[in-house]
Amino acid sequence: MNILILVSVLGVISLFAGLSESLRQHTRTIIVAGLIAITGLTMFTWNAKQFFPEMLNFDKYAAVFTTVILVISTLIFVLSKDQFNHDEIHKGDYYGIMLFTVAGAIMMVSFSNLTMLFLGIETLSVSLYTLAGSRKDLLKSSEAAFKYFLLGAFATGFLLFGIAFIYGATGTFSVSGISDYVHNTPQLPAIFYGGVILIMIGLLFKVSAAPFHFWAPDVYEGSPNIITSFMATAVKVTAFAAFYRLFSGAFVDVNEKWDNALIIAIALTLLIGNFTALAQTGLKRLLAYSGIANAGYMLLAVLALKNDASNALLYYSISYAAASLGAFAVLISVSDDEKTFEISSLKGMSKSNPLQAVLFTIIMLSMAGIPPMAGFFGKYMVLSAAIKEGYLAISLLAILTSLVGIYYYFKVIAAVYSAPDTEVQTENKANIVVFICAGISLVIGAYPDLILNLF
Repeated sequence: MNILILVSVLGVISLFAGLSESLRQHTRTIIVAGLIAITGLTMFTWNAKQFFPEMLNFDKYAAVFTTVILVISTLIFVLSKDQFNHDEIHKGDYYGIMLFTVAGAIMMVSFSNLTMLFLGIETLSVSLYTLAGSRKDLLKSSEAAFKYFLLGAFATGFLLFGIAFIYGATGTFSVSGISDYVHNTPQLPAIFYGGVILIMIGLLFKVSAAPFHFWAPDVYEGSPNIITSFMATAVKVTAFAAFYRLFSGAFVDVNEKWDNALIIAIALTLLIGNFTALAQTGLKRLLAYSGIANAGYMLLAVLALKNDASNALLYYSISYAAASLGAFAVLISVSDDEKTFEISSLKGMSKSNPLQAVLFTIIMLSMAGIPPMAGFFGKYMVLSAAIKEGYLAISLLAILTSLVGIYYYFKVIAAVYSAPDTEVQTENKANIVVFICAGISLVIGAYPDLILNLF
């Protein structure tokens, strides 16, 4: 609870810092320092006294995922140095809204009541609608915000109907209360199962899983690069952590009623994400479809929750977030928000910026799941958990589609080491965020116990 308050206060400070021109120049530094301090506090508060345990439960699961979210957010703020120069006077406002998004994320990973889950989702989502349209001078940014808002509101309707059905059946919003009801009721009413499916639909939209993925490529491409990187990493990790927390806490005893629906969603997500990515020529859209495909692999952990796949989900989340953020950091260093960046534009990077080319290669290899990178072990862990639970067919499909993924990731690597059509304009050094993300992919791939021992 203290962490949530501190992040919110930091957001308010950012808003007020924007009123002063002298403070405005140092807002990002203040935020980065504040987030580092809050991250340091987070891991020491998981067993602290709970202020509102029936609403928010800041247990070890919440503390670990909160730490991951805060680390990702800190790196994104480091990356955002020149990203809001188009509207310098409102830079503090954008930073403040991003921090309120982080506050919503913390609620989503620590909720113990469905009302707090909904409040967290809405705090996060409304902030993202605003951020997606923050480039008011670009039509595609306004279009992205409009699409995200309309489809997000539609998905929220499903979520609210599902919560209402669950409350109608159980008489409680408490996750533990719902679990007790399921455990003690021999014959659950049909309205309860309807509620579970509706909640699943709402959450599948938030994680951009098929068939509710169609918003992601357009929103990712239209939003400013720094906001897209935020959506693809911190927001996606948050959504999966909330998904797993709810279904493992409330619906695990009735998994045979919803697992077939989830299997269909996973199959569609793997097929659509990987095969559509093959046809992409723009790097941003390729990363969007890559994110959809990775959602399919992460959903395997939710499917295998009876086998306590939380460690697998955490490891995959960190490996995916590190690789994805590193890829977006490269994109930000060589592109801007005003044009579509083609994969072919990466040609010549190996000569103009050899260090960044090597680091980018490590990141792409991790996303492709090539050992000994972290991405390989992440896929191994979620697949192992799913197979142990008896989900062999969908696991085989995941393995086959991951081979498809190797092709389009290597297409990016091939472009990096190809001769350039024109001179590639990049700084003659690697972005510090790219370096950190590549380092994480290597280190946790070599020492997976660093992550697996957190729970």
